[in-house]
Amino acid sequence: MTVCRACERLKAVAATESEALHLGIATGDPILEIDRVAYSLDGRRVEWRVSRCRTDSVHYASEVH
Repeated sequence: MTVCRACERLKAVAATESEALHLGIATGDPILEIDRVAYSLDGRRVEWRVSRCRTDSVHYASEVH
């Protein structure tokens, strides 16, 4: 499957109790939510992903070609 484009939406959210436990932070601490939809060459949606990450020790990087 060839992905030809993707759309991402980023926003700051508060960590839930479960997320805080997994990320080693306090419940309610700010984290970054990345909502991504990727499309194939014929325009079909082939991936949907929601990631949540710390921003104090992790950088989000995106490279577009």
